[in-house]
Amino acid sequence: MAEAPPRWFQVPVAVSGGKVFVGQYGGGEAFAALNALTGKPVWKRDLGRIWASPECHGEEVFLGTTDGNFFCLRASDGAMIWRRRFGAGVYSAPALDDQAVYTGSWDGHYYALNREDKSFGSGPRRRVASQMRPRLWRTG
Repeated sequence: MAEAPPRWFQVPVAVSGGKVFVGQYGGGEAFAALNALTGKPVWKRDLGRIWASPECHGEEVFLGTTDGNFFCLRASDGAMIWRRRFGAGVYSAPALDDQAVYTGSWDGHYYALNREDKSFGSGPRRRVASQMRPRLWRTG
């Protein structure tokens, strides 16, 4: 019996620099970069279940997993630039501005990570907003 193809397109994809970045939920639970013209894999990493679409900026690819890890990978080869851990799974797609990457977690909060030094801001985590009170606030 032939093996079933992987379930790549379980989440939205991101396209940048001639690559399609796509996660897999179920099966091998991999995240990969595919050549946008040929569809052939450029690289693949086993990171865990990925629920939401990744976000790309230059050579950085940002994504979260359902076990609470948030990654910044190098787009060219998939090498891990950094990883941060949240209190619960990451189920929202990241958003970027010039200074931070924003994402949400099932711990009930949205977080801002400083893009320059990859920190959570002041303190171990910088909570930007709560699901119960959708307003932004700053610390420090």
